[in-house]
Amino acid sequence: MTDLTIKSSRTRSASRGKTGQSRINAALFVAIALIVVLAPLPLGSARPLPWGIWTTLLGLLALAYLAALAMQGEKLRVPLGNIAIAGTLSLLTCLFLVVQILPIPMTVPLVNGFQLHLAQISLTPEMTVMMLTRQVGFGLLFFLVLQISVNDERRSQLLHVVLLSILAYAAYAEISLQTGDTILGVPKWAYLGSATGPFVNRNSFATFLAFGAVLCMARISGLLMRQHERHRDDGRIQGTGSRVMLYAIGYIFLVAIIIATKSRMGLAATGVATLVIIGITALAMGRRRIMLVGIPLVLVAMAIGAVLFGQSLFDRVEGLDASSDVRFSLYAETLRLIGMRPWTGFGGGSFEMAYPIIHSDAVDINYIWDRAHNTYLTLWTELGLVFGSLLILAIAVITVQLVLGLMTRRGSFTATCAALGVITVGAVHSLADFSLEIEANTFVFLTIIAAGLAPLASRSAGRTY
Repeated sequence: MTDLTIKSSRTRSASRGKTGQSRINAALFVAIALIVVLAPLPLGSARPLPWGIWTTLLGLLALAYLAALAMQGEKLRVPLGNIAIAGTLSLLTCLFLVVQILPIPMTVPLVNGFQLHLAQISLTPEMTVMMLTRQVGFGLLFFLVLQISVNDERRSQLLHVVLLSILAYAAYAEISLQTGDTILGVPKWAYLGSATGPFVNRNSFATFLAFGAVLCMARISGLLMRQHERHRDDGRIQGTGSRVMLYAIGYIFLVAIIIATKSRMGLAATGVATLVIIGITALAMGRRRIMLVGIPLVLVAMAIGAVLFGQSLFDRVEGLDASSDVRFSLYAETLRLIGMRPWTGFGGGSFEMAYPIIHSDAVDINYIWDRAHNTYLTLWTELGLVFGSLLILAIAVITVQLVLGLMTRRGSFTATCAALGVITVGAVHSLADFSLEIEANTFVFLTIIAAGLAPLASRSAGRTY
């Protein structure tokens, strides 16, 4: 009787501790969801003020979270050691940004043999500090989402919140386009006639919408996979068909609005990511016939969107040759810029000030080219070839972890598909634009990836849908 009483007491104590951490994570979930949902409102958070606000809030959240766990005597759901490689690569990037603003004299060669002498590596130390601020915020967000996403129900809720917010912004974009073509009630000053939602740049908004389309497709794949692995004698899972149809409608709607943005690369990235998810599902189910269903679904979505909004996009496709010539000239000049300082870079956030050093009339001189329109080239220009590759490698490491999770049948199938889908969108669109240099996009990007990685990196990784 004594032994039974002791065991019961321990069980109640453990239950209270678990409930305490669950309450902490539930409160953190609300805070993180609000940040990710609200980040697109101030013009995609593409300005220094939102950078500082979001990083400050995330820092305070992280301190409060760790303090609350310490008071409860609880451990992290995802130990930092389980993301050591990606975390170390990100930390080294931040440390190099600090090095770039230290008083280390550097010389920048200019045209005609002139030289520019700097007191530090960075050409614009204040912008390097801003980039460091953003990177710290990204790291904090990723860490916090990992902790709250181990729980299956909470992870599913988080992905649903993100998807619903993207659908809401898509609906707002179409309404604002048809009722005055404004941004948050203010007349547009750029990209007239294109759906941009609360963003300024149509391509950045297209990436944001593509993340939502990926979530819809991942949900469909998860439902199909769950039904596939169910024993035949158990019959069909109730509501599967209607839920698949609902997510398919959401996917078609988002593709239609992507077309309304007139973003050629946004549509291409969405298509590639969709095919990746369909391919994963077909391999996981051992049924190539899935491709016969999935690919037509993509084509139907594209066709419906093209009928509704496609003419303006097709007009831009017709001008692809001319715009490609300018873009490739920009890339060629950016490569020259990288070659001038291949190891140190010109400083985080310094592309706008560095590019005029080599800007020629091969690239339209009537515009200010503040971006390389290729995130890979931007990183190498600002941080050098070595340190500019670390963030890319960090995402590559996480991608390998996600793929291994699929191969070993661990983690959440839906969340893993979503994570690999958004990585594909980001990787493809970053070849021709700067969507992941917009903070609201990066928040959604990292949230979905962290949600996919969390069940794999947790202390006890199992198999869920």
